[in-house]
Amino acid sequence: MLPELAQVKLRRLKLGVKQGELAKQAGVSQSMIAKIESNRITPSYENARKVFAALEKAEAGKQQTAADLMTRTVHYVKEGETVEEASKLMRGKNISQLPVLKGPLIVGSISDKTIVDKINEGVNVKELKAMRVHEVMEDPMPVVQENTPVRAIYSLLEFAPALVVKNKDKIAGIVSRSDLLKLR
Repeated sequence: MLPELAQVKLRRLKLGVKQGELAKQAGVSQSMIAKIESNRITPSYENARKVFAALEKAEAGKQQTAADLMTRTVHYVKEGETVEEASKLMRGKNISQLPVLKGPLIVGSISDKTIVDKINEGVNVKELKAMRVHEVMEDPMPVVQENTPVRAIYSLLEFAPALVVKNKDKIAGIVSRSDLLKLR
């Protein structure tokens, strides 16, 4: 069963494909695409199948990846910095979590939740501020490559608040749950 014909225009526009390009890929005329989109004709089953097959092929080729969602500026703290420094950075940049680095390696993470949990455990706020990040940090965020499909990122973000994105061995960006709002 084919999708509704009204989907042709919506899907084509979402892909940023011109009518002529879609027509060429589907093996039909550009005027047929225009008439389908303006609801002036109902194409044969075979032509409708060709159009939807071309749309599916284009969608598969334009699958969004981590590189499409990531924030390219990655703020981080070094393991020896204080919790107060990490907290100031998070507040100043309006972010809720940071990767923790030891040299070029990601060794942990710290978040506003980490800090609140320590306070709830009874750690004195003044003492907590003076503590080093490595004393309170949590496990590192998952790491993915730039070409990781969005569906995989969505699954990982169910279990982690953010992901570090790498290009080969270098940190290229970060994806947080709020970045999913960028999805088109």
